[in-house]
Amino acid sequence: MASPTTITAPVTFLTGLSGREAVTDALDRCVLGMDSNNRPLFESACLKGEDMVVVAGSIPLNGWAAINTMMDRVFAIVTTHTVSNIRVELSRRGDCGR
Repeated sequence: MASPTTITAPVTFLTGLSGREAVTDALDRCVLGMDSNNRPLFESACLKGEDMVVVAGSIPLNGWAAINTMMDRVFAIVTTHTVSNIRVELSRRGDCGR
């Protein structure tokens, strides 16, 4: 199988976004980075901390090291994701969301 083609999209950080817009922008960069095989764009959406958690199916990946290892496998395949109807709930201070 041929390796995925890399589509280069610039990693541009938007300024002046509200908290909700910033969360949505990070999600968009994450998914577009995976689907375009653009690792820097994907990583621009991640905090890369050891407190970061991603749940892949029913498997929790705890910490950037585990997530990064999994993403090595994800970036080896061609993926297509669709994200729609995004709802973001932030705390009053805007420092915690879901």
